[in-house]
Amino acid sequence: MKIGNPQKPEDVLAFVGKGVCFDAGGLNLKKTGGIEEMWFDKGGACTVLSAFKAAVELNLPINLVCALAFVENLVGSNAYHPSDIIRSYKGLTVEIGNTDAEGRLILCDAMSYVQDKHKPNTLLEFSTLTGACMVTLVMKPGKRI
Repeated sequence: MKIGNPQKPEDVLAFVGKGVCFDAGGLNLKKTGGIEEMWFDKGGACTVLSAFKAAVELNLPINLVCALAFVENLVGSNAYHPSDIIRSYKGLTVEIGNTDAEGRLILCDAMSYVQDKHKPNTLLEFSTLTGACMVTLVMKPGKRI
């Protein structure tokens, strides 16, 4: 079985998915009532894996690159601290203002990696932005989470 499109090797589609397997919030611990379901923040990576599996099974004539970025955000001796400075895959430095930003950080690294190594024409990012979506789509003005 041949996969991809050898006639257009430069025509690359990339899917990048965020997979936070469990998110306690690091040192900025999540509150009770929000932490119990933080295992589901891996929906983006699961979506990308399913789409890739379907493309292979359907033998689609596309050059598809998939990257799954997985992480757990727990408290431990190697946990990031607020005000730590880390270097991203792209080489940019990032100051940790809140240890609950791990999903965005792995997503940025995965997108930078795919762009660097595979030069896609199109990159689609899949993630669950749970807190941001709640604030943006659900919360009423003046309400707090």
